[in-house]
Amino acid sequence: MSNLGKKVTSGFFWRFGERVCAQGVTFIVSLIISRILGPSSYGMVALLLVFINLSEVLLTAGFGNSLIQKKNSDDIDFSSVFYFNVIFSIVLYLIIFFAAPFVEDFYGKDYVGLTSALRVLAIRIPITAINNVQQSYVSKNMAFKKFFFATIGGSLSSAVVGITMALNGFGVWALIAQYLFNALVNTLVLWFTVKWRPILAFSFERLKGLISYGWKLLCANLFFSLSNNIRSILIGKFYTSSDLAYYNRGKQIPDLMADTLNTSILSVMFPALCKIQNDKEQMKALVRRAVKTLSYFLAPVLFGIALLSEKLVVLVLSDEWIGAVPFIKIFCISGMLQPIMKPCQQVTKALGKSGIFLILEIIKCTITILFLLITLKFGVIYIALGYICSSIIGMFIDIYIGGRMINYRFFEQFLDVIKPVFVSTIMYILLSFIDCIKISPIFIILLQIIGGIIFYLLASIFTKDETYLFLTKKIPFLKKKSN
Repeated sequence: MSNLGKKVTSGFFWRFGERVCAQGVTFIVSLIISRILGPSSYGMVALLLVFINLSEVLLTAGFGNSLIQKKNSDDIDFSSVFYFNVIFSIVLYLIIFFAAPFVEDFYGKDYVGLTSALRVLAIRIPITAINNVQQSYVSKNMAFKKFFFATIGGSLSSAVVGITMALNGFGVWALIAQYLFNALVNTLVLWFTVKWRPILAFSFERLKGLISYGWKLLCANLFFSLSNNIRSILIGKFYTSSDLAYYNRGKQIPDLMADTLNTSILSVMFPALCKIQNDKEQMKALVRRAVKTLSYFLAPVLFGIALLSEKLVVLVLSDEWIGAVPFIKIFCISGMLQPIMKPCQQVTKALGKSGIFLILEIIKCTITILFLLITLKFGVIYIALGYICSSIIGMFIDIYIGGRMINYRFFEQFLDVIKPVFVSTIMYILLSFIDCIKISPIFIILLQIIGGIIFYLLASIFTKDETYLFLTKKIPFLKKKSN
């Protein structure tokens, strides 16, 4: 195996382990706190995060990718971005600080106390400014093991803080403290484990060179983040905080699974693609591997979540959260579009086609807003269904443009994803019959999870699934079993 191949494989497993542990801890903690606080408080924090996430896109989306994409980026590049990020983050914080009262007035009585909550949570922005350069350095050098310890430290410590505060009646502040503490510990651990430090150097020329590539990606990611968050902004305005909580919780659960895999694979894939950007055949092979692997894991997981959603919500979150179930099922569908959509986006960025990437995001954002305007007055469920429609159109745009750049034809893309989707559909149908058995919901959930794993593995073995066979050669435990 080539040195790059070893780095990609090692990076994936470290990144995957980090994401599984971090997302798992964060998810469990959010379930516990959500059960204690209820939908109304959760809806408040969901709205706060929309403004924080949009601000963080301005910090992370442009220069970070530029540092990774630039082949010969050095300490002057990283240091220039570091100092710029810190200054810019302070400006962003001050804007949010003074705008917070106007935001609270805009949303009205359902969001009393939003001003102070937003001002405190926005402290995460300067922390993110420092963390972003650290993460870019780690990704550039494909040292993904560093992420594991930083993220686990942040997740576990913030879990203790969040749950303790929720149990002691701090309400919304428990969630705010959890988010802040997670970001702070993550940044501190990365600071002490990564050898890089900013030097006393700043170059406007270097920044200008990075901006020429990065500003288009920044705008593209801003459009993406806007199209992703504008629904929450308008649901918070025209519907109740509980409606927003159901929508966000319903989106968060499938997204959690999809993001775990997407981040694990794509964060390793992007720097790898940048290194081989002159070899289109090798790029195509890497993209196909990513598409097949994402599809192989995501299809059964998302079909399983859709099947178990109602029983799990009632059991884990209580009947108070039953309104989130339809949204979970809807967003499981959108999650299935990502295995083929996300890798093709990475191709466009890795080849330095940031202008094309920006144009595509503007088109997709426009489509998203059109569907939102059409569905807004009909209810939150229709807003979510409109999201699915716009996502399907966006997927076809991405796979056509990205695939064309590396001669990855649509028929090849279809073949790479159809098998796990078909097997997962059969699995869903067969496991749904277990719901007819008159036993405890806990036992039904266990039967369906165990049955789903066994069925999917047996189907992979009997059909000699190419991705399964590939993984048995890469994972030592599976390799011993297959021998």
